Amino acid sequence: MNSQCRSWFLLSATVCGSLTLLSQTQTTSSPNKTTATQKNTSSQKTVQKSEPTPKRVPVVTKLDGFDLASADRLQKQSMTVGATRGGKHNRPIALAPHLGRMYINSRFAWRYKGEATRFVFVLEDESQTELLRTPVNCTEFGYPSSAPALRPGGTYFWIVESSSQSGKVERSVPASFIVVDEAERRSIEGTLAKISESDDYQAGLAKAQVFVEARLWYDAVSAYSELITSYPNRPEAYEKRGVVYAQLETTEPEASEDFARAEELRSRR
Repeated sequence: MNSQCRSWFLLSATVCGSLTLLSQTQTTSSPNKTTATQKNTSSQKTVQKSEPTPKRVPVVTKLDGFDLASADRLQKQSMTVGATRGGKHNRPIALAPHLGRMYINSRFAWRYKGEATRFVFVLEDESQTELLRTPVNCTEFGYPSSAPALRPGGTYFWIVESSSQSGKVERSVPASFIVVDEAERRSIEGTLAKISESDDYQAGLAKAQVFVEARLWYDAVSAYSELITSYPNRPEAYEKRGVVYAQLETTEPEASEDFARAEELRSRR
């Protein structure tokens, strides 16, 4: 072997030895790195487990047709009563469309944040003839069977008067509704008759859904409210009523309350 080859061989041996030693050093230290990585990963997993589960946000489909009032009609109504819904006054606010539809005698409800000690529910027909005036001690009223019958195809207006101890009276902006005609009534009755009564709760949901599809605001809200009264710990009725409430700007606060209640009940399961 000449001197040049001998020199190259010695250099290669030296480099190879250095690389081998470096590799052994890295192999020896790698378990510590792995342990540290595992600790970091474990720490991250612990933090992730402690984070609260995000709340489920319901998807609300826009259901046109619950409010039939035109812009012109709303303007005339506002001029007549001198105010619009949701104003600065502590007047009762009807939880209903400006012009809705009704299948049968249903439930009327309103929101009130004043200091009233009693309310008066007033119903008028198209000619502004007063058909019913009755005291109410809460913020809802179920139309009684003893009250004047509502004519199929007729249009009616209702307001709520609030009275405080000081004697001040506030009146809600009138809400109106159209009673379905005889042909539609028979069609709805036929659809309802097909619903199975084997499960009262599911039958109630199905009945309410018929009213939703027909855009019968008063009947849909009444049906869901009855289910909530009978089954206060079932989330579905709250959520479905919330979807109906979400269709109107006036009842968006009620929609939020129903969605929150439904989510709370689901979290308990």
